[in-house]
Amino acid sequence: MSKIKFELSRLTDYSDEEIIREIQRVAKLLIIAPLTISAFHKESKVSVRTIKRHLGGWKEALEAA
Repeated sequence: MSKIKFELSRLTDYSDEEIIREIQRVAKLLIIAPLTISAFHKESKVSVRTIKRHLGGWKEALEAA
């Protein structure tokens, strides 16, 4: 019998630290540089709007990650 893996499609914690971890997770998954907003959006569990609100902007978010 195979195991079913359940994974949430959104973060459960929207702290700056968790958002940064999500950026890092997606960056490792995609293995592209620089990480673009469109590529991030396809795999992320947090919206770019939320990232900008928490960290000031996409560039600032990438620098923090």
